[in-house]
Amino acid sequence: MARAKPDISMATAQAALDTAFNAAFRATAKVNKGDTVPRLTIEDGSRGITTFIRTQLQPLYVLLGLSGLVLLLACANIANLMLARASRRQREMCVRMALGARRRRILRQVLTETLLLCAIGGLAGLLLGFVSRTSFRS
Repeated sequence: MARAKPDISMATAQAALDTAFNAAFRATAKVNKGDTVPRLTIEDGSRGITTFIRTQLQPLYVLLGLSGLVLLLACANIANLMLARASRRQREMCVRMALGARRRRILRQVLTETLLLCAIGGLAGLLLGFVSRTSFRS
């Protein structure tokens, strides 16, 4: 990696690189008649390493799509579990309403329980991510 001076064109930089690399290669390696000398090319690196992007972008998109699909399935499973739990608690809610609880109070209780479950799941996810990140680094 290198940074070119602002007043030097890409063609001038490529010619200088070809001359320097050709001389260095011939000084360190034996070149037989008919052999080709490798060549370095200059690419614009202002947007990152383009060869990596060209070769790895499609697999990364596939991985991102599969991760999203797994997340969607997990959310659907959790929603089904919450619906099953709510339908099991229907009798309890009816008894509470018969004893004088308002709909607002019951809704507040259900929302509080749901938010508590979400907070515990989120904290568990953050803890798992932190542990995974530190273990992968070592």
